[in-house]
Amino acid sequence: MSSPAAEPAVVKRIFVAMVAGEPETVMRLLHPQVEWQPTVWSREAEVYRGPEGVERWLSQFGPALEQLDVRVEKVREEGDRGAVQGTVFDSREGGMFAVRVAWSFELDEGLLRRGRAHESWDEALTALGLDP
Repeated sequence: MSSPAAEPAVVKRIFVAMVAGEPETVMRLLHPQVEWQPTVWSREAEVYRGPEGVERWLSQFGPALEQLDVRVEKVREEGDRGAVQGTVFDSREGGMFAVRVAWSFELDEGLLRRGRAHESWDEALTALGLDP
């Protein structure tokens, strides 16, 4: 398990890298057995497994993630797990839409092991066994 002090940096660096258009930085922060379950608005509603799966998911937003923007609104972290809520701005296919999303995260050895999108902040906290 990772130390609590390392976790905020990992989750924050993932979001900073997404907004900065740096998919290679995101990839370096993933556990080899990562599981990522994005929102239902992603091209394919599935659980992406392994770095290759997450890379395939990221690729839908362009090579430098230019069709993705995330504005983080709140973060809660406890030990090797945490939740983030934000608004995702997606400009794929010539349109633009925004949706508020909450994510739950679990870390292992200082890397993202599991990430899952939820419809609400309370749902993300409950998924982690945290009190809303």
